[in-house]
Amino acid sequence: MRIYLITGLLTSFISSITFSLTLSFFDMNNSYGLGFYGLYTIVFLIYGTPAIFLFGLPISLLIEKLFDRSNIKTKNYLITLGTYIITYASAGFIGSLIYFLVFTGGILRWSEDLLIFSIFGVMAALLFLIIRYCIEVIFKKIRYNNEIE
Repeated sequence: MRIYLITGLLTSFISSITFSLTLSFFDMNNSYGLGFYGLYTIVFLIYGTPAIFLFGLPISLLIEKLFDRSNIKTKNYLITLGTYIITYASAGFIGSLIYFLVFTGGILRWSEDLLIFSIFGVMAALLFLIIRYCIEVIFKKIRYNNEIE
């Protein structure tokens, strides 16, 4: 569990920065130029980081615990990867709905904002999964190199 927490915290930190940089680049209005890029990044960090740390990290730890205790991890890598993708995307969707409820004061009506919020939630969850996988590969490689020496 300790290694999941360490990789989870590192993943949350890197994911919040990466997600904020990506969103600020795409959301930035071209008429402002790149001078406002830092401002957009800070705004997205302020609003995105709590969601990733408060929803992404605990849900990720819960998913990993469920996957470890169950027999979901199979020898077929594609089935395992597909299950992870569906699980993380669903968690991102549910987390974005909860976060949307917090911002709207408990009012959940179908709108374009809710759709965009949900898409961002799923994208953030899948980005979290990709970064987590890369960090786990790096940690395994470091651990393997330390065992050889």
